[in-house]
Amino acid sequence: MFTYIKPEFMIAAFCQQRDTTLLDRSICVARLGDFAVTMERVDDHRFSLSLENATENTQYAGKIFDIDKSTKEEIATVVDDLFKKMQYINEKQIFDNRENIWKMYALSWLKEQNISLDDYLDIHMTGEMDEQTHWESFEEYMSHEYLNVGSTMRIIEEYAQSDEEREQLKSFAAKDIVELRQRHSLEQMQEEFASRKDDFFEKKIYGFGIEVVAQSRDEAREKLQALLKDTTSGEFIIRG
Repeated sequence: MFTYIKPEFMIAAFCQQRDTTLLDRSICVARLGDFAVTMERVDDHRFSLSLENATENTQYAGKIFDIDKSTKEEIATVVDDLFKKMQYINEKQIFDNRENIWKMYALSWLKEQNISLDDYLDIHMTGEMDEQTHWESFEEYMSHEYLNVGSTMRIIEEYAQSDEEREQLKSFAAKDIVELRQRHSLEQMQEEFASRKDDFFEKKIYGFGIEVVAQSRDEAREKLQALLKDTTSGEFIIRG
């Protein structure tokens, strides 16, 4: 979750912004996937927080707070509940979308096995499963295929019931697969760190500040790399 304003700082944030930014528009307090909690000015002493789907412009929940009648601790408790609701709705949306795509994969898998859905259900209900039609083989198939962007897009293209569903699931899958791959990469990095932790702990890292005059961040980065390119002793990391 990207939390731009912490729950306990809501009153302070409102007081700082009520006569400037909040006069013209609402501000984002927190963001998670397609969902956002936004702050809007009601008057000099009240503000509202709304949980919305930022993509579809639909509102799920909202509450008005009076800074003269509520303490920051009381408001923080309510805001925490709002954040938890946002997390729950986001996780449910992810599960529903994945389940929808996995059902499409199931239909494709049955087609490849030359088994109709009705026949599979009959086999499953009677307990007459053999190795060829066992659902476990589908789970293996899914674990490899879903992370394949091309394969997943093909499945959605073939089995989506409408153009709207097709575009919505393609957009979701593209972001979801990237996130799952990044998570997998993080696990690999953690495993590598664990295997080499003694080597890491023997080293110390020193940070220094440096200013580079340039027209842009990219140009500044290139100049810094040029300064360090002949350095062969030791290791360094350029951040930014």
